[in-house]
Amino acid sequence: MSENENLPPEPALSPEQPAPEPVKAVKLEAQKPQQKPKGSWLGRFFRHILSAETRTGRIVRPVLRVVGFIVAFYALGVLTVYLLMVQPARAEIRTLQETLARTTVELRDTQDKLQKVEKEVLDARKAEARSALLEGLYPVTLARLYVADRKISDARAALNQAEEVLKKAYPILETQKLADPKTLSTLIELTRADLGRDTRLAEQDLERLTSEILLTVEKLK
Repeated sequence: MSENENLPPEPALSPEQPAPEPVKAVKLEAQKPQQKPKGSWLGRFFRHILSAETRTGRIVRPVLRVVGFIVAFYALGVLTVYLLMVQPARAEIRTLQETLARTTVELRDTQDKLQKVEKEVLDARKAEARSALLEGLYPVTLARLYVADRKISDARAALNQAEEVLKKAYPILETQKLADPKTLSTLIELTRADLGRDTRLAEQDLERLTSEILLTVEKLK
């Protein structure tokens, strides 16, 4: 018997059943490995010089560690200097500025008080000079009365008294330049000389002396 005779008979196809479609051979294509996306040139450059797998990276990495250590040490030194020297110095400068501002205010207040005191002293000296002038005006008036009565010796005595009193006002008059003390002293000397020569001129001199005293008193107000 042949081998075909031993095979089971093929089932007969029914006329109603469609014939099975032949199986197509599918060709499997090998998948290509996906390529990693390339980065920018700057990224590739840094990966090249920093990678431990490249010769350049193995050289650069220790150098960068040393440089980083130096930079960190320098930054620490700068921070230490700032904390130990710069910051305290700034605080001291700020304190000095505040002290200077307070001192300036106090100095200004002191100057204002000093000016006020000086003005009060000046007013007091003016009042003293004005009092001396008014006090000297009394013997000058007596001298005029004595001259009118032809009492020349009494007029001289009154004039000498007036001169002594008026001299008290001379310093403040010279300091403030409100009047020239020489004008008063010149009129007194002229009156003293005219008392022995002409009583009419002496009366005119005493009248001028009185007017000068009153004018100076007004300037001292």
